[in-house]
Amino acid sequence: MQSSIPDDVRKFIHRHITSVEQVDILLLLRETASRWWSATEVARSLRSNPDSVNRRLEQLRANSFVVSGPHGYRYGPATDRLARDVAELADIYARRRHTVITTIFSDHDSPAPS
Repeated sequence: MQSSIPDDVRKFIHRHITSVEQVDILLLLRETASRWWSATEVARSLRSNPDSVNRRLEQLRANSFVVSGPHGYRYGPATDRLARDVAELADIYARRRHTVITTIFSDHDSPAPS
C-alpha cells in the first residue's frame, strides 16, 4: 500500500514525521496559518493531551515548520520547499489518510528510503 503515495511524500514522512498527532497538529496550523495557537488550544481542538501537543509543537518548531512567539505557535515553514512538502502531505492525507498513517508506523520500523 505504501506505493500508493508518491516517493517524495514517503521520504518526507520518514525524515520529519514521528506520529499521526504531529501530522494533525502541522495540518491544523497550516489551515489556520495566520492564527497563533497555544499548546492548550491545539490540544483542545484535536482532543489531545496538552503535554504531548507541546512536545510535538516544539519538534515542529525545531524542524522549521512552525514559529513560536509570545502568543504561542503558528505555521511558518522556513523554506518554500518545506511549504511544498507540507502541501503535498496535506493533499495525500486528505485522500489517503490510512495509507499515510500506515507509512508513519512502518517507516519507523524500516531503514531510511534511499
